[in-house]
Amino acid sequence: MINDMITPPIIISGAQAAFNTEEIAIDEAKRCLNCRQHPCVSGCPVNVRIPEFIAKLAEGEFEEAYQIISQSSSLPAVCGRVCPQESQCEMHCVRGIKGEPVAIGRLERFVADWYRENVNAMPKKAESNGLKVAVVGSGPSGLTCASLLAKKGYQVSLFEALHTAGGVLVYGIPEFRLPKAIVANEVEKLKAQGVEVMTDMVIGKVLSIDDLFEMGFKAVFVGSGAEYLYGLIVQLLGAARIYAAEDPSYEKIALVYRAHGASLELLPLGADGIRSDALAATRASVLHITPYRSYPSNVTASAAKRREYIRWASEPGRYIVEDDFSSEFTVASKPEETVFSLAESGNVIYLNTFSQTVAPSLRMGYMVLSEKLAAQYAERIGFYSCTVPLFEQLVLAELLESGDYERHIRRTRRALRKRTEK
Repeated sequence: MINDMITPPIIISGAQAAFNTEEIAIDEAKRCLNCRQHPCVSGCPVNVRIPEFIAKLAEGEFEEAYQIISQSSSLPAVCGRVCPQESQCEMHCVRGIKGEPVAIGRLERFVADWYRENVNAMPKKAESNGLKVAVVGSGPSGLTCASLLAKKGYQVSLFEALHTAGGVLVYGIPEFRLPKAIVANEVEKLKAQGVEVMTDMVIGKVLSIDDLFEMGFKAVFVGSGAEYLYGLIVQLLGAARIYAAEDPSYEKIALVYRAHGASLELLPLGADGIRSDALAATRASVLHITPYRSYPSNVTASAAKRREYIRWASEPGRYIVEDDFSSEFTVASKPEETVFSLAESGNVIYLNTFSQTVAPSLRMGYMVLSEKLAAQYAERIGFYSCTVPLFEQLVLAELLESGDYERHIRRTRRALRKRTEK
């Protein structure tokens, strides 16, 4: 099952720390060699004209630098903080071959912050073309889609299921990493462009997709986020069960399970996973875990703990939901084995996303089911359609079938391992 899914970043590295002064940012910008081939641009999912904005920054032309970034990126202040530059643009930086790459992410963050603090001009509303478009979900893809459409004159209505617009940017990333005021400012920019933002609107319950078309919308963009898969799991296994999740864990897990009528217990984490006494005492029959670098604690379950999870799930009627995100990019010589691959009883559901391994702009998540659960899925909720455009599915299929995806993973692992060893 493929859908729009994003999980928040895990590691906070030195490359993501802010520049404190204009002088430091300018000095870093002057390290850029302005290579003829611009490999950093090819490594950026949205092809930001990196050498051009850095050149303007080096000259002290901060507003011009911001305008260059904004031509390609709708959320520069967000991307400068949470985009994994170390595995994208900075990985391709020529300076990184024999030393440290140019800190592209930090420079983008500096420019965006400078603009917000010194200019922060709200965008002008484009002339309307008379066409209405609905955007479901206000996460990164929803905000970007709404902004791009509004610039072209579409009348955009943005529907968010929760109380505050921003999706994972608000509910899934801690304040120290991405201040909520920055996300709120981006939402205000959308409103200035004429986008109507509506919260507490659960599409599928309050309104259906058919209702939206009957209301005059000519198109509907669904950027439903990770909660789409979580909701499907409740529908698949049943809301009458008690679910359990790690404490702390990604905030939307609890919000979505409870929104679908399921009871949820939070089990405290220890140094290597959920504490054994809490696991033994839980009344839950479904355990939602993130064994590799659990967010936001960064705890990785040991091999012994993973076997303990499997033993817990060996009781009849118990299931494990393994929520993965970045285990493919481990720098260890031998990647961690997933609980799904270790279990033999077919009662582990595996979740992951291609947004981390391919690019944040590729909004695809997926879940892997055993044959038994796949048959159960087809019987109970197989009527759901995929929310990912067919073109993107075909591109991904080509990456997988050609072997390019696996080669990309191995190449990225090598680059990250070299950086770790420096």
